[in-house]
Amino acid sequence: MTAPKPPPHLRERALDLHRAGDLAAAEPLYRLLLDAGGRDPELLYLVALLRFQQGYHAEAAAAARTAIRAAPRDAAPHALAGLAEAGRGRFAAALPAYGRALRLAPGRWDVLVNRAAALLALGRPAEALADCDGALSLAPEAAEAHAGRGDALDDLGRPAEALAAYAAAAALGLPAAGKRSAALLARLDTPAEAAAMLAGAAERLAADGRTDAALDALAEASALLPGDVELLNRRAVLLGETGRLAEAAAVLGGAVALAPQDPVLFHNLGLFGRFAPGDPHLDALAAVDADGLDARGAAVLHFARAKAASDLGDPDGAFAHLRAGNALVRAGLAHDPAHYERLADRIRAAAGPKARGRADGAGPPRPVFIVGLPRSGSTLVERVLAGHPDVFAAGEVDAFRPALEALSPPLPYPECGPGLTGADLARLRAGYRARLPRVPPGAVVVVDKTLVNLWHLGLIHAALPEARFVHVARDPVDTGLSCFEQLFNTPQPFAYDLAEFARYATAAASVMAHWRSALPPGALLDLAYEDLVSEPEPQARRLFAHCGLGWDPACLDTGRPGGRVSTASVAQVRRPISPASVGRWRLHARHLGPLLDALGLDAEGRPFPAGVTAGPEAPSPAPPA
Repeated sequence: MTAPKPPPHLRERALDLHRAGDLAAAEPLYRLLLDAGGRDPELLYLVALLRFQQGYHAEAAAAARTAIRAAPRDAAPHALAGLAEAGRGRFAAALPAYGRALRLAPGRWDVLVNRAAALLALGRPAEALADCDGALSLAPEAAEAHAGRGDALDDLGRPAEALAAYAAAAALGLPAAGKRSAALLARLDTPAEAAAMLAGAAERLAADGRTDAALDALAEASALLPGDVELLNRRAVLLGETGRLAEAAAVLGGAVALAPQDPVLFHNLGLFGRFAPGDPHLDALAAVDADGLDARGAAVLHFARAKAASDLGDPDGAFAHLRAGNALVRAGLAHDPAHYERLADRIRAAAGPKARGRADGAGPPRPVFIVGLPRSGSTLVERVLAGHPDVFAAGEVDAFRPALEALSPPLPYPECGPGLTGADLARLRAGYRARLPRVPPGAVVVVDKTLVNLWHLGLIHAALPEARFVHVARDPVDTGLSCFEQLFNTPQPFAYDLAEFARYATAAASVMAHWRSALPPGALLDLAYEDLVSEPEPQARRLFAHCGLGWDPACLDTGRPGGRVSTASVAQVRRPISPASVGRWRLHARHLGPLLDALGLDAEGRPFPAGVTAGPEAPSPAPPA
C-alpha cells in the first residue's frame, strides 16, 4: 500500500518552524514527511539536526549515520555525527567523524573549532591549539575559535596568551569568554600577578591589531593596581597610537600626579600633543631633578624639555636640549659610522641570484615595501595606502631579515646572492610570508613599512617578484633634523649625531641609485614627500597605480579615526596633509653646520664647491635646568 502523499508546502512549513527555533512544532511535520517516504539526503540531515538540537544525542548520532549513507560525500552529516558523539561524551568517537568532514570540506572552520573542543576534552591541548589556529586562518573574526584557543593555551600553562585569546573572543561578542577570563584570573595568587597577565594579554592583542580589547585589558589591569604608573603609561601610549590623543594625555596626566619625577611621562605628553603657555605640566617638567636620573633618563628628560621649548617658540633652547640628549644616547651606542658605507659598496659589487633561481610569483596579497630614511614621510604614505579597503598595513614587521638569517646561506649578505637556488628563494619567500601578521581575508595588498629593507631590495625582488617598492624621499636636512629631534623606540644608531646621519643618508642614497638600475621597470616608485604634501591627489594616484590599486579619494583623509600608528609620527599623520613641515630646518639652520657640511650644503641648503664648508656652528645657550 502506497504511503499517503503529504500536504502541499508541508516541507516548507517544517523548515520555517525549524529555522524559527520551534523544534516541538517542526518534529511531527518531519515525521509525516518521513512516513510519506521522504528519504532525500537533505531531509535526513535536517531530522538528525533536529534531534541533536533537542538534546537527544544518541538518536542524533544514529540519524546522522543514516544521512551519511544517503550522501557519503556531503560533509555536513559527518560534522553533525561528530557533534552528536561529543554530546554523548564519546569524544574519541567524534574525532574520525570530524576528520571525514574536514577532508570533504577543508574550509569548515567551525568543524575545526568543534574538533578542538573534543581534543581538549581528551587532554590533547597542543592539537586543539593547532585546530583553533587553523580555524582563525580561515575566519579571523570567529569568536569561538579565539575562545577555544584560550582554553588550549590555558591548559598548556600559557595564561597571558590565554587571556589575550579570551579578550579577542569577548571583543567579537562572545560573553562566555569574559567569564573564562575571569575564572583564569581568579586562579592567580595576587592582584599583581593578575595585572601582569592582563598586561601580557594586552601586548599580544595589540600586536594582533585588536587594540580595543588590548585597551580593555590594560584598564582592567590598572583597576587591580591603580598606583602602577607603567600600566597607565602603556595604556596612554596605546591610546595615542590609535589616535585617541586627548584620552592619552588625560591618562598621562594621572600618571604624572603619581610619579612627577618620571621623565618618560613628560616625553610622551609631548609626543601626543603640544605644550602651551600656562600648561601646568610645564612647571612639573621644570621641577624634574636631572641629578637623580641615569643616562637614559637624563636623555629622555632633555628630549621632553626640547619638545616643550620648541612648542613655546624657543628654537635655540630646544636645540640646546637636543644636543645634550642626543649626546647622552650616542655615548651609550656601539655604532660604526662607516658600516653602511661599506655595506653600500658591497651591495654594488655583489651579483644577485641568477635568473633561473628566481622564485615564482603568487596571487594576492601583493607585498608593497615602503623604504627610505626614518622621518622621511613613510608613515604618511602608509596611512594613505591603509585607507584603501583592499589594503592591510602590517607596519614595521622586520620579517625579511630574519627570514634570510633562518635560511643560513654559506656566504653573508650580499655576497650570498649568486649561490642562492630556486629552492632557497622559495624558502626565503615562505619564511617571509610566515613572519607577517595574520592578513585579513580579501586583502589585495599587504604593506610592509620596514625602512631598512632598502638594503635588500634586489634579494626581496628575487624571492617575491610580484612585490612593489615605494621609496619615500625627503629633503635630507629636514629629515636629519627630524631624526635628531626623536628618541626612537627601535635602534637608529646613526640618528643621534648629525654628521653620522648624513653619512647614513648618503650611503642609502647610493644604494637606492643602484636599485634603480638593477630592478626591472615598474618595480620601484620614487615618491618625494614634498610633492605628496603639496599635491596630494596626483601623487597618491601615482602611488595607487604603482601598487595595482584603484583610486579611492577617501584615502587622503589621513585624520580619519582607526588604525594604529606606532612611530614618532603618531600625532602628525592624523592631521590634514599639509606642506607646513617643508623647509622647517631653516629655523635651526645656525645649529646644523655638521649636517650641512657632511651633506655638502651651504647655510642656504645649496651645494657648495669642494673644499668649502658651511662653517662652524653658531654658539647656542646651555640647556636650561
